[in-house]
Parts: sequence; structure tokens; C-alpha cells
Amino acid sequence: MLTLGSLKEFSMFHVGQQVMSRWGKTRIKAIEVTDESDRKYGYDVQSVPSNCTFVVDLDNGHWAYGDTISEIGDDDV
Repeated sequence: MLTLGSLKEFSMFHVGQQVMSRWGKTRIKAIEVTDESDRKYGYDVQSVPSNCTFVVDLDNGHWAYGDTISEIGDDDV
């Protein structure tokens, strides 16, 4: 039996969210969920858990793999 206490929580990334990338603070324009065999192309979604494989288009003209960006908390803005 699965209980709520045993579920691991994952952060979520959303279109429009401000994140930190290798190019500095930026916002997510688009998210594509991918798989390990083809990490660059996938299908469009509005949000994704951080433990998934995905790529994002950023509003600064760059794109990034999901494991290379991080959330910016309210204290970091």
C-alpha cells in the first residue's frame, strides 16, 4: 500500500517560470518532455516534474536540458 508519507516530492518547472541557467536568470518559453534515446526533441507540455528528462526554450534565445537549469526561489528574485 502506498501512503502519502512515502511519496518523494519533486519540484516542477512551468512555462513562464524564472530559472537560473548557464546564461543567467531567464524565463522558460517552452518545455518538451523527451526520453533518454533522444534528449533534444520531444512533445510540448506546460509543466514537468524536475525528475523527468526534458528540454526548455528560454526567453534569452537559448535552450537547455532540464538537468542544467535550477529553480529561482522567491528570495532569489
